[in-house]
Amino acid sequence: MHQAPRQAPRERVFIRSLSGRVALVVLFSSLAVAAIAVSSAVDMRAAVMADGDASASRLAAAATLVERGFVDGARSALGEASAASNGASAGACDAAAAGIIARDQRFAAVGVASPSGSVVCGSPAGQPSVASQTAVKRALAAKGFAMGDYAVEAGADRPTIGFALPIMDGETFKGVAFAFLDVRRLTDGGLASSLPSDTAFGVVDGRGVMLLRYPEPDRFAGQPLPESALSAEMFSRKEGSVRLAGFDGVNRIYSFRRLPDLASPSAYVYVGVPVAVAEANVRAAAIRVAGIAIFLALIALWAGLTMGDMLILRRIRKLVTTMRHVVIGELDERGELPKGLGEIDELTGIFDLITVRLKEAYGKTEEKVKARTVELEFNKGMAELEKARIEALLASIGEGVVATDREGQIIFFNKFAADLIGVGTDLVGKSIFNAIALQDEKGGVIDADVRPMQKALATGKRIESPLPPKPLWMARSGAKPFPVHIVVTPVIHDEETIGAIAVFRDITDEMEIDRRKSEFISIASHQLRSPLTGIKWLTDMLRKGDLGKLQEKQQKAANQIFDANERLVTLVNELLNVSRLEVGTTKPSPVQTDMAKLMQDAVADFQPVLAAKQQKLAYEAGALPGIMVDPLLTREVVANILSNASKYSPDGSTVTLTAKQEEGEFHISVADQGIGIPPSDQKKMFQKFFRAENAAKSSITGTGLGLYVVKSVVELQGGRIWFESDVGKGTTFHVTFPLTPPKAAPATA
Repeated sequence: MHQAPRQAPRERVFIRSLSGRVALVVLFSSLAVAAIAVSSAVDMRAAVMADGDASASRLAAAATLVERGFVDGARSALGEASAASNGASAGACDAAAAGIIARDQRFAAVGVASPSGSVVCGSPAGQPSVASQTAVKRALAAKGFAMGDYAVEAGADRPTIGFALPIMDGETFKGVAFAFLDVRRLTDGGLASSLPSDTAFGVVDGRGVMLLRYPEPDRFAGQPLPESALSAEMFSRKEGSVRLAGFDGVNRIYSFRRLPDLASPSAYVYVGVPVAVAEANVRAAAIRVAGIAIFLALIALWAGLTMGDMLILRRIRKLVTTMRHVVIGELDERGELPKGLGEIDELTGIFDLITVRLKEAYGKTEEKVKARTVELEFNKGMAELEKARIEALLASIGEGVVATDREGQIIFFNKFAADLIGVGTDLVGKSIFNAIALQDEKGGVIDADVRPMQKALATGKRIESPLPPKPLWMARSGAKPFPVHIVVTPVIHDEETIGAIAVFRDITDEMEIDRRKSEFISIASHQLRSPLTGIKWLTDMLRKGDLGKLQEKQQKAANQIFDANERLVTLVNELLNVSRLEVGTTKPSPVQTDMAKLMQDAVADFQPVLAAKQQKLAYEAGALPGIMVDPLLTREVVANILSNASKYSPDGSTVTLTAKQEEGEFHISVADQGIGIPPSDQKKMFQKFFRAENAAKSSITGTGLGLYVVKSVVELQGGRIWFESDVGKGTTFHVTFPLTPPKAAPATA
């Protein structure tokens, strides 16, 4: 049986239906059209500014044409005046000038002046001297036709622009013909009549003096432009637009252009359209465009909904109904799937195929479900059986096993571990650092951050606790602590530590064996020292001839016996040192020691060893402090490391000894140029009787006890020892002692 899925309620949120989405698409499209239209209407403000620029450009273009007419008319008039003055009386000259003005009313004044600038004749009568006029000066300088500046000059009572032409008789200058044209004629292009009401325009010369202003063209001639801000904009930008209030209080959008001409300085033409007029135009245009856009949007919405319902939604609803029957398993009631939906026809084809496949699959599903259920139940039983087998295996192991998560919380604790420390197995869920207490040999509690479990979880590396003679001790409920050996292995998943497993065992028996071994070595060493001393004494007498002269072979044999005895004496002494360290009979006696003197004495003692191999010692030391150490043991440490450096370095090499104070410690380093230590042997170098592989294969003798003794002595005094080495290049050993004596020897975990 197939249970039909719960149908969604028929009352849907509008936007979840396809019809709603179609409507929203059409609506948003219409709104976008309307928004673009309204935005365009709003952007008409910029169009008004552009229209003002165009008006100024048109006025400038029209004024340019008029100006060119000025120049052409002036050339003609000056030529006529020059001809009229040639041999004619002053009256005839006046009449000719008046005729020119009568024919062309653009001229405000026409006349002829003497070389000094005094007016000889002209119209109107009584004109003052023109010697200071710009056009006259330029004409005299150029000896040809010249144009003056746009200005209100002395030659007329209105804004004018002057023109002048020298009158020459061969190379002789006889006078100058001049004419002044009315600047107000620049508006003859008819632009003023086409501008909106309250629009202002005008012409300003390069000094900011008004030549023309509309309306009231005569009122402002010769005065500075009242809109000073407009003057500043014109002279700095040459052309453009600016919005500001006019002197009459009307806010206008002013557009301005430089008027191209032949004069210098140039003149500027400006047009100011009232802001109210511009905004009224913008509002009217925006309302018209917005109305049209909304109307078109509504029509588009209606059309989209109608066509969408006819062409898409009706067929989609039928498709959904049919598909619902297929999904809930009513394959016989599904009906015919609609066609003619374009890209959706592919979907209907897929559902037809699904229907056929579902009919085939439904018959097999129940059998597969039953088979899968049996398989899962079987796998579950096997998993439970495997879990029980593993738990039984861990419980029967003869060592304590504890597993924790990444935080140190116990997740497994076998029975042997519980019996070993005298607690129940109900420690699951508790912190291993609280459940199991570790101590050092003196009963001091080991801090959590130096415990093997803590180190393994923090570093992700396998950690093993020290072996006898200085193991860790584990507290036992209701009994004495016992020595323990712990191996912690982190559990890694996807390169991340997710927990750890600790295996530990009671090593009381091993401690007893180690103690007896140390006692045996101590007793044997003591018993060997006396006969070895006798052998050394007798052999030395033989070597020196005290018992008679020896033959060459006898002498060689005596020397070999003596050397072998010396090696045996050295071994016995080192065994005794190890035994004393392990049983605790050798203890440092720290006193305030002058380290500078101690190092110098060690260097002096080392010189014979160096001389035997032609080696050199480089000793580097600064100001050395006095520290609390055992001077005899410390000197033995330095001597042992120096001896090794010389022993494993070739003849003629250099041994470098450095002593300094740094970071609260006294630091000694010894660097050689010897055979080096292979990386595979470096972790074992401080173990008893261990020698590196390359050293053991060489002819250099050794016991493998020196570095063990050195490390023990250094750590007994609160110091540290380590080394760096490259095979074939050499080794550098480092030893540090604290500047202040430690309160107690640190525990090793």
